[in-house]
Amino acid sequence: KKSKTSSGQNNKNKKNTSKKVMNPIIESNFLQYRQFIDNRNDLKQKVFNESYTLTKSSKKIIVTLQQASKIHLKTEKLSSAKASLDKLCQTHIVTILQDAADPKDYYLFHKHITNGYQEFIEALSFYHFLTYGTLISINEIEQFVNTAIKNDKNTTNLPVFTLSHQDYLLGILDLAGELMRFATTSISQQNETMAKDICIFMGQFYNCFKSLNWKGQPKDMKKKVEVVYNSLLKVEVIMTNLHMKRAEFPHLDIETMQNLT
Repeated sequence: KKSKTSSGQNNKNKKNTSKKVMNPIIESNFLQYRQFIDNRNDLKQKVFNESYTLTKSSKKIIVTLQQASKIHLKTEKLSSAKASLDKLCQTHIVTILQDAADPKDYYLFHKHITNGYQEFIEALSFYHFLTYGTLISINEIEQFVNTAIKNDKNTTNLPVFTLSHQDYLLGILDLAGELMRFATTSISQQNETMAKDICIFMGQFYNCFKSLNWKGQPKDMKKKVEVVYNSLLKVEVIMTNLHMKRAEFPHLDIETMQNLT
């Protein structure tokens, strides 16, 4: 019995002595690394939340712009959309610029930023087309955002907003779907001129993208070009049917012709 108890105590002593105390320097380094990773994760989540809110707000602006198909509401809706776009630049985009001021951070968080930027570009390009009848350029987008930020007295010492060509292309490709919906609504509002202008613009728009070299580009870009083509076909079919009905029934208005089977 004595030998068993003594051997048990020896085993406990061995276990106690086997526990090594961590080097204070190593422990301090690991604590610093943990804090650094936690801060990066918090920053990433913050950027993601801002991009998500930017996406939702941009969609609301697009809904407002679709209502501009009613001629008597066009000026009001365009003015409202312009004010909302300026506000997005001065809030969510400013926050993203502040959090991703370091170029390394921008590219590290780009996959969380790009969706918000693309939706914003879609809304801004839609507003620009309805206002000027042309496709907004990448320089015009950068100028619009930077001007809106400068006009806000609460923002100072911010980096200049720059847009990558990839985000620009992915953003304006989504414009085709909104133009297709606007053209359809315009015809129902008996605004054939607008629908015709959109049809011509979309044809030129698709031909330009079709001529580009898509090797090495994201898969999403090629899929979006196919969506542009399908949207163009829908507008062309609507316009073709309208012209055929007009040739057959020249005395009828657009609303009556649409009801014909």
